[in-house]
Amino acid sequence: MFSLHHDFTYLDWAIVGFGSVLLIAHLFLFLAVVSADSAGPHPRLRRTQEYLLLLSELLPLLGLLGTVQALLFTFKAFGAEEENTVMTMAQMKTFVQDFAPALTTTANGLFFLIPNLLVNALAWFSLPRVSSNKE
Repeated sequence: MFSLHHDFTYLDWAIVGFGSVLLIAHLFLFLAVVSADSAGPHPRLRRTQEYLLLLSELLPLLGLLGTVQALLFTFKAFGAEEENTVMTMAQMKTFVQDFAPALTTTANGLFFLIPNLLVNALAWFSLPRVSSNKE
């Protein structure tokens, strides 16, 4: 993934795991759509696809949650100091290390959203169109 020389937080790993599972589910959905017989895919595939799309949209929201969490943690740590002086290099290093999860959770959320949306779009355009007119 993205290397900013820090350990991934639990939320980072949750995003990576959840995004990976969703990507595998999207790939299976796409394979099911492509390998469907001439009668067309099972009607539940469209509903499954919609659920997977909805779940995929949670990835950037989880990233945003991680961003806000890291920002709150970072600014809380610096607000606890009584002195109102210029930041030292050690404080800057601590600030960057505390702020890094804010960037990685957002990046991971977007990183896993994009391939999930692409595979979902491929499956969407591969599904045959069902006529809305009932004859």
